[in-house]
Amino acid sequence: MTGFVLRRSAVVLCSLLLSGCGTHYWYMGRMEAKDSAGKTRDILVYWGRTERALWHDGVDGGVRVKAQCGGTIVYEEKEDGILFRARGSDLTAAGQPVPLGSVCGRVFNAAKVADLKEDELQVDVQCRPKVTDFSTSLTHYLQAGRYTFQIVRETGPVEKPPDTKPCDAP
Repeated sequence: MTGFVLRRSAVVLCSLLLSGCGTHYWYMGRMEAKDSAGKTRDILVYWGRTERALWHDGVDGGVRVKAQCGGTIVYEEKEDGILFRARGSDLTAAGQPVPLGSVCGRVFNAAKVADLKEDELQVDVQCRPKVTDFSTSLTHYLQAGRYTFQIVRETGPVEKPPDTKPCDAP
């Protein structure tokens, strides 16, 4: 009976060690910059990662860039890098339509999100959202251009990603 308990305990312990006990970190940076409407806003870039001592690290989706009082654009990991692809209503910075799925932005520091670290992160945005009478302020995102964010790592719960300042904050 004791041998059975010891084997079962060993199996449970190994399962816990290999299954995902780890620390979740948010990698993030922020700056003041203009959004696609030309208003100066708090701009936040972030991604999540769970780091484990005895097993592979996990990344929570792509790199997100969020404008205060605006929308979030996601730079997803693709074969040709970490890219922001055009949505159906995106326009070039000059106002011309962009075909759905065209590259509208890129992360320059790495080809995979898992390779990004605490350091400077360079992203560019080449498109802007199409604004109509039915659009909300949440339509806007970071103005077209190339930006460098200083990235820091913070511990935080997976279910509560970082956020920008509230819309009514200066």
